Amino acid sequence: METIPIAYDTLTDAISGLAKRGYTHDFSLDVEKECLVCKSMVVSLSPDDFQIDEIYRFEGQTDPDDEVILYAISSEKYQTKGIIVNAYGIYNDEANSKIVEKLQKSDNNKKAPIKRHEALKQFSRDHHFGLLLAWKIRQGLQLAIEPGRISNYVQFFFQNDLHAHFSEEENLLFSKLPEGDVVRRKAEADHKRIYTLVELLQSTPSDKNLLNEFADLLEAHIRFEERVLFNHLQNQLSESQLTDLLSTHNEKNRDIDTSWNDHFWEK
Repeated sequence: METIPIAYDTLTDAISGLAKRGYTHDFSLDVEKECLVCKSMVVSLSPDDFQIDEIYRFEGQTDPDDEVILYAISSEKYQTKGIIVNAYGIYNDEANSKIVEKLQKSDNNKKAPIKRHEALKQFSRDHHFGLLLAWKIRQGLQLAIEPGRISNYVQFFFQNDLHAHFSEEENLLFSKLPEGDVVRRKAEADHKRIYTLVELLQSTPSDKNLLNEFADLLEAHIRFEERVLFNHLQNQLSESQLTDLLSTHNEKNRDIDTSWNDHFWEK
């Protein structure tokens, strides 16, 4: 049964607060298999295996429709508690999914989802993991984890996930806009700074300021792409250009944390 949520000011505060209350596992949605997947536990939850305990909404600072929904879930069957983040309505596009239907029915105040072209949906789903990376960095710093451990994970995540995502955005999305396009230039400048921060963290892994800057910029960049870049692309590109992206975007392996033993954010 859904409980009365505690008031949290930000997504980061909510994730941290829920973790202190035992919601320590990160779940993501596998629409094809109709389940929630936890990479660290190697467990899958069907719609009947979990309940939604609490729901939190965080609106965009400049656009009320640009929101993130955080679900706190628990499973009596598997004796586990965790969270799932629905960033920018990415899961609402899967209208025929039973598990998405369960999430929506639990949210009585649900707004109309952001309309996203099919070709851009997977790019939006990738952003879910970027938001979690930013949270993991902040959580580690809040828990007074040795910064080098956090920086090592940043390097691991960049090499196994983020770099490929950035490359696809640059080759498949940014390149479709004119070189002088202000939105493209902003997106490219963000990527360039993030690349620089990754290099700086490799040489000075104990720098907390760099870790904070990296987390802040990554989250801000994701918000910019969801609020501005993707809408701009849908307005600028033809239907055939957008459809062509469906055959060129590569599905990624989302189980990379199973290859990383130091889950410092779960302390």
